[in-house]
Amino acid sequence: MITINYSGKLEKVQAASTCANSLLKDPEFFNAIKTKNRFEMADITPSRIADLMYHSDLSMRIVMYIASPRVHSYDDCHNPDLIFINVFRGDWTISGIVNTIIHQTVHAVNDLHREFSFSHGDRNILGKENTAPYWIANCAEEMLTGKPGLSGLVHEAPPESLALDTFD
Repeated sequence: MITINYSGKLEKVQAASTCANSLLKDPEFFNAIKTKNRFEMADITPSRIADLMYHSDLSMRIVMYIASPRVHSYDDCHNPDLIFINVFRGDWTISGIVNTIIHQTVHAVNDLHREFSFSHGDRNILGKENTAPYWIANCAEEMLTGKPGLSGLVHEAPPESLALDTFD
């Protein structure tokens, strides 16, 4: 099972972490992923991705950092179990943060299973809504809000300075 850990004091991040953990235990979330026919840029089926996610034993930790308000997060291929969330992100809703958490979780599961590919290529968000990380994250957001998930994670290259783990 995938678990998301956050030890900081930011209430919306705490709430988003709790929501993400609930979704990652919910069979309906994984069944929703399995309803998708195919993902662009993936060499396995959505059903297989859902199974890999459901059966992954992965403990992830949220780390806060500072960047431009237009950026939500960044990937660190050396630490795929860390979810970096920008403190100054423009979309500061619980469902938007859940979208980021789930998006980064999909990347981490793909990192665990490098024999497969189900990412989205570069950091440009245009035309990526049918890739596994974006679609699954939007599905999670929609399950929480009842509205189509449209947060669309905006990535950046890892910053020069390290994340501010204590900036909570």
